[in-house]
Amino acid sequence: RLPYGLAIFICVVSSVAILVTTIIVLANQISSFVSETPQLKERVLENIYHVQEEFGAYFHVPISEQRRFVSKNINKVIGQGGEALKTVASATFSTAVTVGILPVYTFFLLLYRNKFYNLLTAIVQSAHYQRTDLIVTQISMVTSRYLSGVITVVLILCVLNSTGLYLVGARYAILL
Repeated sequence: RLPYGLAIFICVVSSVAILVTTIIVLANQISSFVSETPQLKERVLENIYHVQEEFGAYFHVPISEQRRFVSKNINKVIGQGGEALKTVASATFSTAVTVGILPVYTFFLLLYRNKFYNLLTAIVQSAHYQRTDLIVTQISMVTSRYLSGVITVVLILCVLNSTGLYLVGARYAILL
């Protein structure tokens, strides 16, 4: 019962609000994770030393040799981490730009969808009008069902993964 443009605007703004809320929740989880990095590092090192002791006892490899091997390979991983961080930052910026433009595209595509349909039917000869109408209707239906299915699967996976991680005691279940 709202004007068409206003209804589309409300839907797009609601979607953006949900997205922003999700980003804020994840940002809080990330900041909490980063603040606990020193403690996590200590626990990881303790676990590594424990594994090294078990490995050394089982395979008769001295711990000093294991530590040299681990230190050498950790430095390689850290060196590659800088490149990975650059790639992640670039991809994040690109995604942020796309996500920023997406609501504008969505708004105008929804607002002018009838004009696109009218243009398509005006281009098609009248003998093929009925077939064109059927194809457009089928495309619309398949696209709607596909997007609904993808969103449903993503939501189910998010809930199951977060629940599972929470149940096993992961502190950052939502983030992970």
